Amino acid sequence: MVFNGSHLVDPAAVLTATQGEKTKNLRQWKFTDQSQIDKSLLRQYIQKAINIEEKGLKLIPGKKEYLSIPALFEEALKNDPQLKRNFENLSAAKKNEYYEYIHEAKQDKTKVNRLEKIKPIILSGKGLYDKYKK
Repeated sequence: MVFNGSHLVDPAAVLTATQGEKTKNLRQWKFTDQSQIDKSLLRQYIQKAINIEEKGLKLIPGKKEYLSIPALFEEALKNDPQLKRNFENLSAAKKNEYYEYIHEAKQDKTKVNRLEKIKPIILSGKGLYDKYKK
Protein backbone atom coordinates (compact mmCIF):
# COMPACT_ATOMS: atom_id res chain seq x y z
CA MET A 1 0.00 0.00 0.00
CA VAL A 2 1.38 3.41 -0.96
CA PHE A 3 -0.25 6.37 0.81
CA ASN A 4 0.87 9.07 -1.61
CA GLY A 5 0.62 6.81 -4.63
CA SER A 6 -0.76 9.44 -6.97
CA HIS A 7 2.71 11.01 -7.01
CA LEU A 8 4.38 7.71 -7.81
CA VAL A 9 5.32 7.09 -11.46
CA ASP A 10 4.13 3.57 -12.35
CA PRO A 11 6.00 2.45 -15.52
CA ALA A 12 5.28 -1.24 -14.83
CA ALA A 13 1.56 -0.50 -14.34
CA VAL A 14 1.37 -2.59 -11.19
CA LEU A 15 -0.42 -0.12 -8.92
CA THR A 16 -4.17 0.22 -8.66
CA ALA A 17 -6.42 2.63 -6.79
CA THR A 18 -7.91 0.84 -3.79
CA GLN A 19 -11.50 1.90 -4.52
CA GLY A 20 -11.39 2.75 -8.21
CA GLU A 21 -12.31 6.34 -9.06
CA LYS A 22 -13.23 7.18 -5.45
CA THR A 23 -9.64 6.86 -4.28
CA LYS A 24 -7.50 9.86 -5.11
CA ASN A 25 -4.18 9.09 -3.47
CA LEU A 26 -3.95 5.55 -2.06
CA ARG A 27 -2.44 2.92 -4.38
CA GLN A 28 -1.84 -0.78 -3.86
CA TRP A 29 0.16 -3.55 -5.44
CA LYS A 30 -1.49 -6.94 -5.07
CA PHE A 31 0.32 -10.25 -4.98
CA THR A 32 -1.50 -13.60 -4.99
CA ASP A 33 1.61 -15.72 -5.18
CA GLN A 34 5.28 -15.32 -4.20
CA SER A 35 6.34 -15.90 -7.78
CA GLN A 36 4.72 -12.59 -8.76
CA ILE A 37 7.10 -10.57 -6.59
CA ASP A 38 9.89 -8.92 -8.55
CA LYS A 39 12.21 -7.93 -5.68
CA SER A 40 14.21 -5.48 -7.77
CA LEU A 41 11.12 -3.67 -9.02
CA LEU A 42 9.58 -3.71 -5.55
CA ARG A 43 12.72 -2.07 -4.10
CA GLN A 44 12.55 0.64 -6.79
CA TYR A 45 8.91 1.42 -5.96
CA ILE A 46 9.62 1.47 -2.22
CA GLN A 47 12.55 3.85 -2.74
CA LYS A 48 10.39 6.13 -4.90
CA ALA A 49 7.68 6.10 -2.22
CA ILE A 50 10.27 7.02 0.44
CA ASN A 51 11.51 9.90 -1.74
CA ILE A 52 7.95 11.20 -2.12
CA GLU A 53 7.49 11.15 1.67
CA GLU A 54 10.83 12.87 2.26
CA LYS A 55 9.86 15.63 -0.19
CA GLY A 56 6.59 16.08 1.70
CA LEU A 57 4.44 15.82 -1.41
CA LYS A 58 0.73 15.76 -0.63
CA LEU A 59 -2.36 15.45 -2.75
CA ILE A 60 -4.05 18.75 -3.48
CA PRO A 61 -7.77 17.97 -3.58
CA GLY A 62 -9.67 19.21 -6.57
CA LYS A 63 -13.11 20.74 -6.56
CA LYS A 64 -15.95 18.37 -5.81
CA GLU A 65 -18.26 17.70 -8.71
CA TYR A 66 -21.84 18.67 -8.00
CA LEU A 67 -24.53 16.20 -9.04
CA SER A 68 -27.97 16.84 -10.46
CA ILE A 69 -31.01 16.36 -8.28
CA PRO A 70 -32.43 12.83 -8.53
CA ALA A 71 -35.96 12.75 -10.02
CA LEU A 72 -37.39 10.94 -7.00
CA PHE A 73 -35.95 13.55 -4.66
CA GLU A 74 -37.19 16.42 -6.84
CA GLU A 75 -40.70 14.97 -6.75
CA ALA A 76 -40.57 14.72 -2.95
CA LEU A 77 -39.55 18.39 -2.70
CA LYS A 78 -42.43 19.41 -4.97
CA ASN A 79 -44.92 17.54 -2.79
CA ASP A 80 -43.67 18.88 0.55
CA PRO A 81 -43.24 22.69 0.77
CA GLN A 82 -41.64 22.55 4.25
CA LEU A 83 -39.10 19.98 3.08
CA LYS A 84 -38.34 22.12 0.04
CA ARG A 85 -37.92 25.28 2.14
CA ASN A 86 -35.56 23.59 4.57
CA PHE A 87 -33.61 21.96 1.76
CA GLU A 88 -33.15 25.27 -0.07
CA ASN A 89 -31.61 26.76 3.08
CA LEU A 90 -28.77 24.21 3.02
CA SER A 91 -25.39 24.96 1.45
CA ALA A 92 -24.59 23.62 -2.02
CA ALA A 93 -22.16 21.09 -0.50
CA LYS A 94 -24.79 19.73 1.89
CA LYS A 95 -27.35 19.51 -0.91
CA ASN A 96 -24.82 17.57 -2.96
CA GLU A 97 -24.31 15.11 -0.08
CA TYR A 98 -28.02 14.30 -0.23
CA TYR A 99 -27.97 14.00 -4.04
CA GLU A 100 -25.01 11.66 -3.88
CA TYR A 101 -26.66 9.56 -1.17
CA ILE A 102 -29.70 8.97 -3.40
CA HIS A 103 -27.67 8.54 -6.63
CA GLU A 104 -25.43 5.84 -5.08
CA ALA A 105 -28.37 3.52 -4.47
CA LYS A 106 -28.74 1.01 -7.30
CA GLN A 107 -32.27 -0.23 -6.66
CA ASP A 108 -35.37 1.95 -6.67
CA LYS A 109 -36.46 0.40 -3.38
CA THR A 110 -33.21 1.51 -1.76
CA LYS A 111 -33.62 5.02 -3.19
CA VAL A 112 -37.10 5.28 -1.68
CA ASN A 113 -35.83 3.99 1.69
CA ARG A 114 -32.99 6.49 1.67
CA LEU A 115 -35.33 9.32 0.78
CA GLU A 116 -37.58 8.46 3.73
CA LYS A 117 -34.53 8.29 5.99
CA ILE A 118 -33.24 11.75 5.04
CA LYS A 119 -36.54 13.65 5.22
CA PRO A 120 -36.42 14.13 9.02
CA ILE A 121 -32.77 15.21 8.83
CA ILE A 122 -33.59 17.85 6.21
CA LEU A 123 -36.62 19.01 8.20
CA SER A 124 -34.32 19.54 11.19
CA GLY A 125 -32.18 21.79 8.97
CA LYS A 126 -29.08 19.61 9.05
CA GLY A 127 -26.76 18.15 6.48
CA LEU A 128 -26.55 14.39 5.97
CA TYR A 129 -23.22 14.04 7.78
CA ASP A 130 -23.51 16.87 10.32
CA LYS A 131 -23.77 14.47 13.24
CA TYR A 132 -20.26 13.20 12.43
CA LYS A 133 -18.72 16.67 12.22
CA LYS A 134 -17.52 18.63 15.23
